[in-house]
Amino acid sequence: VSCGLFDDFAKICRRRLAGHN
Repeated sequence: VSCGLFDDFAKICRRRLAGHN
């Protein structure tokens, strides 16, 4: 899954990154 390809995926990816950071 690439972050930024889809709005929904990008949101989930960003949330995941923010949560992990």
